[in-house]
Amino acid sequence: MNHTKKIGNSQIREDHKTKVLNYIRINNAVSRTDIYKSTNISKPTVTRVIEQLLEEGLVIEGGTAAGESDVGRRPVYVQINPSAYYCVGVNISKSAIQASIIDLSMNIIYKKTTSIKRINGVDDFKHIVLSCINEILGQVNNIDRSKILGIGIGVPGTVDYNKGTIMTFASKPDIVDVNLKDFIEEELKLQVFIDNNAKTRALGEYWYGYGIGYKNIIFVVCSEGIGSGIITDGNLLRGKNNVTGEFGQMIINVDGGFNSVEACCALGSVESSVKALLKQGNQSVLIDLAKGDIESIDYKLICKGAAKGDLLCIEQLKHAASILSIGLVNTIQIVNPEIIILSGELFDESEYFYELVKEYTRDRLLNILTQDTVFARRKVVDGLYEIGAATLIYKRFFQD
Repeated sequence: MNHTKKIGNSQIREDHKTKVLNYIRINNAVSRTDIYKSTNISKPTVTRVIEQLLEEGLVIEGGTAAGESDVGRRPVYVQINPSAYYCVGVNISKSAIQASIIDLSMNIIYKKTTSIKRINGVDDFKHIVLSCINEILGQVNNIDRSKILGIGIGVPGTVDYNKGTIMTFASKPDIVDVNLKDFIEEELKLQVFIDNNAKTRALGEYWYGYGIGYKNIIFVVCSEGIGSGIITDGNLLRGKNNVTGEFGQMIINVDGGFNSVEACCALGSVESSVKALLKQGNQSVLIDLAKGDIESIDYKLICKGAAKGDLLCIEQLKHAASILSIGLVNTIQIVNPEIIILSGELFDESEYFYELVKEYTRDRLLNILTQDTVFARRKVVDGLYEIGAATLIYKRFFQD
């Protein structure tokens, strides 16, 4: 009987510690008074937990609360100790690996990009990922290896999340059934979690990005392919086989025929459509910009043409934005998100395209309860892609 009570008390203490630590993580610099008033944990318990966290080095005293005045006596604030622990966040795209060492406050300490455009099969792929991680670990000799909690990896394709197996890899048909988790764990003796990279990015936004404060989020990435991660009531939507959120595979009626959103709106699709029109003899400033070499025309040049007022470029961007907005409207009506975060090269290269997608989507929303949906744009270079992958590790550390 007493033994059972001890276990219960121990669990309660751990729950208090977790709740306090997460409150500090979410709110940055906070006072002890802020914590006990906001968490409904007694003041003596908060004091005891803070002392324990300070002793363990998980938090430090100092910092300034947001909007704080310099007038009067300031309370002693506590905040997460960034150097208490680290992890590796890896974002893999169709063409490159971006790996970063990230501290407990999600600051990127060191970053490396490695091309995978010319990988040759599964073994080559596994060893390039391993080599990239090894290289960044070698750059931070001042960090004790015991302080590295693990490695989070985001991959474009279908992932068996529980096993850590890449079932399929977008645009690379020879990369199938790769148990990357077991391979990396065996080689580096660090915990590894792997997920689809649209899902890891959604997770990163929810924890550290534009999604902070929202419980229902849609993250859509539009680049070489189109994918999404969906968070409902604060939880990542996975479905039966972890393939929920295949936004790019949504089938819609386009010009009287059925096609997927990705087939119409991905980077290569927009480029191919423009090239086909030019080869048919349509006039465009792109011919001069590309010095007559139609095959060299890329999305960046198309955006440049649109900025110059070229009608062909403008119409093609409008067409792609219109189709993408149909997919967004369908998803919004089902999920009813508070915020939609749009990311990827299609938006990085063109503010105009981003505004078109927002405009078309808002115009097509029929339900008045969905028309207050917030839009945000995440630039690829912001670093949140790797941070999202690292969140796979930190989510377990913080037990949230």
